[in-house]
Amino acid sequence: MWLRSLKTGAPGDTPITPPELDVREMSFFPDDSLVFSAAKNSGAPQLFSVDLAGNIRPLESGEARYPSVSPDGLWLAYSRQGRGIWNLWLTDLQTNETHRFTNEECNDIAPNWGGDSRTLVFASDCGRALGFTALRHRQVRP
Repeated sequence: MWLRSLKTGAPGDTPITPPELDVREMSFFPDDSLVFSAAKNSGAPQLFSVDLAGNIRPLESGEARYPSVSPDGLWLAYSRQGRGIWNLWLTDLQTNETHRFTNEECNDIAPNWGGDSRTLVFASDCGRALGFTALRHRQVRP
């Protein structure tokens, strides 16, 4: 992952992540730090965070992709693989509590938050042929 300044006369592109991290998807926290998924040394993808000083740390997520921070900055949604199936998980960013949001024998991936930070839209192949996804919409909290 690289950073490019949009200011005139700013230095060129600056790497944010080391070459051994194959970055997949990312999402911004309200303070402009990032959460991203990456495979380290060709392994399974997992979640990492990087702060404004460039410090990278792995998150306790297991095999995970598609991080999405809610607009209010209180929740992190992501897809986590277990038994060859991707389901959605939620982390409360205030308490760091994590729980499974979907628990189905099909794939739920690529969550995106509604502007109200209470609903998720995500791709799912539930009730469809493998690889044929449709969008689903579910309320996360009242």
